[in-house]
Amino acid sequence: MLRDGSGKSVQKVKGKKFSRKEKDYYGVHMDVLQMHFGEYPNIEYDFEGGNVVGISTAYKTPEKIHKSKVEGNKAYAEKHDGHTQFFNEDGRSTAFHEMGHIYADKKGIPEGFAEDAERWLKESKCDMLKSTDEAWAEAWGAYHTKNPDLPDYMLNMLKRFQMHLLTFRQKMV
Repeated sequence: MLRDGSGKSVQKVKGKKFSRKEKDYYGVHMDVLQMHFGEYPNIEYDFEGGNVVGISTAYKTPEKIHKSKVEGNKAYAEKHDGHTQFFNEDGRSTAFHEMGHIYADKKGIPEGFAEDAERWLKESKCDMLKSTDEAWAEAWGAYHTKNPDLPDYMLNMLKRFQMHLLTFRQKMV
């Protein structure tokens, strides 16, 4: 996992703009064909192929991401009839959320997930879950940070795919 400088720097590398505001940028995932780190401190390897998860350095710690998401959810709920923007407020979930996107890009979203995600959206009133891709990533983040608010039916769906999850995680290491 890399820590990148800002959302703007990643947008430049990816060659496209993000649909969210700079302050809502917490992390990103990218396919990479080749990376050479050269003389950067604390990075002693090059690699070809794979994926990178980048976490914004604007927040410095998972606790600061948490604080930003809590404040963001509060402001969002005031403007959107009690709905929230983020399901996972735990800053540790950011990296796992991005890994969930990588899993979906590589393996696809499991059959039946979209129906459970629709139910989850209605029950949670979390607008990020309107997108099946984002719902999958949020579920992945919640699963791996043991978020107690993840509904049992979502937890059970993820457990059914546990062998795939474990295999995928081993390949990422």
